[in-house]
Amino acid sequence: MKKIYFFFFTLLIIFHSQAQEIHPADSSRKLLGPFMLWSRNELLRNVYDPERGYFQKAFTDKDDPRFMITNEDETFKFGIGGFVNVLAFMDFDGMVEFPDFVTSQIPVPMGKERGQFGLGAANSRINFKVVGKAKKQTIVGFIETDFRGTGNALRLRHAYISYFGFTVGQTWSTFMDLEAGPPTIDQEGPNTQIATRQPMIRYSGNFTPKFSFSVALEMNTPLIFDYSSFGIQTEYPHLPDIPAILKFKDKFGHVQLAGIVRAMNYYDDTLSHSSITEWGYGGAISGKFNLPGKFYIYYQAVAGKGI
Repeated sequence: MKKIYFFFFTLLIIFHSQAQEIHPADSSRKLLGPFMLWSRNELLRNVYDPERGYFQKAFTDKDDPRFMITNEDETFKFGIGGFVNVLAFMDFDGMVEFPDFVTSQIPVPMGKERGQFGLGAANSRINFKVVGKAKKQTIVGFIETDFRGTGNALRLRHAYISYFGFTVGQTWSTFMDLEAGPPTIDQEGPNTQIATRQPMIRYSGNFTPKFSFSVALEMNTPLIFDYSSFGIQTEYPHLPDIPAILKFKDKFGHVQLAGIVRAMNYYDDTLSHSSITEWGYGGAISGKFNLPGKFYIYYQAVAGKGI
């Protein structure tokens, strides 16, 4: 992977050394060998419809890259983006581990008597985006990493390709409603909000310009506590999660209905049949209501079993 990154940046340096102005009135456009470099992001951003579902962003996701490389007829575009994020953390009671503030993980009773201080930049990100046209349809490839892996190693956040309504790869779960997530100071968001990234195969479409839908097969990753001392152990998933949503969007805001079905497997050595399947299911209603001015009401209610 390091060799690929080095080769890529070497090519950029070679292209940059050959750059020359081709539009004196537009200093942001330069010739890079067979490509052109743009320091504006309008083309990269507007080649797709963000209301199609699989291009929605959470409040923690940033805008598209500020510059890109494109061929002369602008049918192929490649951009690099990212940001540096430095987080300072002070917990006076030692409730949670740095750097997240996950309220469900606060021990009861308190397991620590003293607070803690944290400072880190692991939330910084790097992303790569490719957009192009194929048979009059937009194809998008996107990869984003941060440094939240073990020892500040790179961790995969998003990696997907979208084409003709299909999205294949890893991104925000279909069961989520990204537009209903209110922006918060910490990146965890509000309590009980549905927030997870999953590998998936998803199809999204529109019944009407205001009424859209999505259905997917997603990686089944149930959280089962370790009861190995009682003869119960986790098992590899046999079936994928199946989430689906219906969404209506108008000037007032939007409302979304979501449902999910999933199968969870485990071994029970105390029974004659060792493999057991438990079915999980759930539903959610969520949305965003626009008020006068720049004020909004976000809402979400979710219920289910094993979700």
